[in-house]
Amino acid sequence: MVQHEWQAATMTITPLNGADGTMQTVSHVGSRSPWSRPQAGAQAVPRAIVGMGWRSSSSHKPLPPRSKSAEEPTMSEEDLLERFDGGGDSHSQVETHEVARTLKQYWGIRGSLRSLVAERDEILEVTTDDNRRYVLKIYGASESPSLADLRARACVHIAESDPALPVPEIIRTDGALQAVATMKAGEDRVVQLMTFLDGIPQVSTLKSSRQAFEIGKALARTARALAHFEHPADRRNLVWDLANAANVRPLLPAISSGRWQMPHRILQRFEDRTLSMLSDLPSQVIHNDFNGHNLLMDPSDPTRITGIIDFGDVTRSQRINDVAIAACYQLRFDESGLSGALDVARGYNSVTTLNPHEIAILPDLILTRLAMAVAITEFRATRLPERASQILKNTGYAWRALSHLTDLDKNWAVDRFFAACDKETSS
Repeated sequence: MVQHEWQAATMTITPLNGADGTMQTVSHVGSRSPWSRPQAGAQAVPRAIVGMGWRSSSSHKPLPPRSKSAEEPTMSEEDLLERFDGGGDSHSQVETHEVARTLKQYWGIRGSLRSLVAERDEILEVTTDDNRRYVLKIYGASESPSLADLRARACVHIAESDPALPVPEIIRTDGALQAVATMKAGEDRVVQLMTFLDGIPQVSTLKSSRQAFEIGKALARTARALAHFEHPADRRNLVWDLANAANVRPLLPAISSGRWQMPHRILQRFEDRTLSMLSDLPSQVIHNDFNGHNLLMDPSDPTRITGIIDFGDVTRSQRINDVAIAACYQLRFDESGLSGALDVARGYNSVTTLNPHEIAILPDLILTRLAMAVAITEFRATRLPERASQILKNTGYAWRALSHLTDLDKNWAVDRFFAACDKETSS
């Protein structure tokens, strides 16, 4: 079974070459406070760890204030939809003959097409006559070419820095990483072609300690490969950036009655306490979405990663945010506590040593990411009901994870992460 970052749609597109060489379409139907109660035998971690004045000797520099540009305005509810969905037009369907013309014009290839479900933009699997497989990504009409270029160049940089990491290869057109194709009604769309990676989504596999450890290692290698990467568009005012979590609180009313209090408390705590601790931590360009839908695994060995995909949220932020995002999606609910999340941190730390300030803030960042996930996705689903199933693909997990973590004591959680990273806490 072969999957990709995008699940196959119920409608496939099969080309029938006409006399003009274009492709014709045949459709086939197919409320408690977080970190509230100590566990039995829990040992408190001195809170002084946060205020010790420790500074990293890492070459990574703290993230300076983000500059706003015309392309990155201050976020509001309307800005959120604009940022995700190009004002609602980013998912407009491209005609099959336009795809065929684009492939021929810019890459000189022809083949069969399969539409893939994507949260935004338009994604197609391309299989050529000689059985080469690619993924064609067609961005929304309002997508910035510079942001599309950021994603492509991040992939290229990773491949050059660590060739063993399984990221898609961007197929160039006349030396460029992307093209701007004119579609129907004169609409210009950024298009990119990349290699198709085999594997099954990690969310479809049985989670294990070894798998989570390997995910942590792969994340650290990805971050290490991006450590010196720079791009004019990498300082994005991105809603999914954990550093911007305070901007998400206005979206909480979209959450159904009686469920908003927990994410509200978490996001309030982030704004009141966590943000000030986060700002001085090492920063760089990060993947920013290392979840199980964006990792492909070997079906015969689900601990082996065969694909790291979807660089749509790549941005410059604190590197520990990357760890928190990956960790929060690897919890194993059949086990107590922080299993899975601890394995991710342990795997990451085996490649790149996390400093004490990063480890101390990790439990709060995990909760913050989960609170962001329920707030953003439920808001978007109410505004874009036609895409709700794709938008909410991780929301049920996020609510379950919040419930799973809510009784854990904060100091106990910090202590567990320090132990996983082979470090001792001190007062």
